[in-house]
Amino acid sequence: MLGPGSVSTVDTQSNRISGSVNLGRPGTDPFDIAVTPAAMYVASQAAGTVTVINPNSSKITASVTVGNSPYGIAVSP
Repeated sequence: MLGPGSVSTVDTQSNRISGSVNLGRPGTDPFDIAVTPAAMYVASQAAGTVTVINPNSSKITASVTVGNSPYGIAVSP
């Protein structure tokens, strides 16, 4: 089985996990994350998607199907 279907959020003041964002079933395999001030972008290898997360609310704002096994992601603000 591939990785979990979630990513953890970290409180940068305490350096502790403060929550998680569910991206789908286990095996979705979030693989890479790119961050801008406005959004976090998560490439999920097994799901073939990029999920966009609002960094202030930790809510998913979009999920885009991108094809087989996205292994990386880069964004420019």
